[in-house]
Amino acid sequence: MKLPTFSLIDGTQNNSTESSYQELLNKAEEQYGIAEQLYWLFQETLDFDFRDLYILQMARYASQIRRIRQVNSDFIRLKCQEVLVAAETLWAEHTLNWVEKTGTDGSKVLEEQGLTAEVVAMYTLLLDTAQALGWKPPMPKVEHPSAVGDPVMVIAQETARRTNELLAGRGWCLWKCAALDNDLIAVVRDEFVKGVPEGYPVYTEDELKEMFRDGVSATTIKLIHEAKKLTGAIVVDVTELNPLPNENRG
Repeated sequence: MKLPTFSLIDGTQNNSTESSYQELLNKAEEQYGIAEQLYWLFQETLDFDFRDLYILQMARYASQIRRIRQVNSDFIRLKCQEVLVAAETLWAEHTLNWVEKTGTDGSKVLEEQGLTAEVVAMYTLLLDTAQALGWKPPMPKVEHPSAVGDPVMVIAQETARRTNELLAGRGWCLWKCAALDNDLIAVVRDEFVKGVPEGYPVYTEDELKEMFRDGVSATTIKLIHEAKKLTGAIVVDVTELNPLPNENRG
């Protein structure tokens, strides 16, 4: 997604100013191109060095966008809207097409058609771009007034609600979990769910309940996660050799 070359809104600007503005646009386009390459390298390799470099590069891009906004704020506002529309369209195209299928146990389940890991990755990139352009994600609405004012509670409740909806419908969802080094994982209703995007560690609900029960330390959780990523290990019973009930799970 490249920044097109727009003229300054004020037609009285001289050639020198116009040239400087074009330089700002060209620099932003160059920085975004680098960020985009780093993003897809991370998606292909899951090398977190690429992810860290991508985050730094997006910060540089956002800084350049702020310089452009000082000259032409309307252009950045319109560009942000364009990116958000692209993200919404992409998501709608791949999540509104549901089909009913028969599970291995004979039950009827709904599955989304076309929602692949690549689509999710592109959607995430678009939202990152929108934020660099100045978009601020809205706080999710909650039904319980007591949670208002507590961002952690708001996010936790909204995440739980959305997760339950997705697991009840298509049978899986993607999580970005802080306790697992902010990795994206696929959470599934059970091991029989079909259509789960490839490229993510897969956990069943029962596995996560076992991992995050009281008494399991953050160190043990991370060791399990590494085993899951490397070998696809199945979590059956977590035995804490040296329980650290008060350890901070981050």
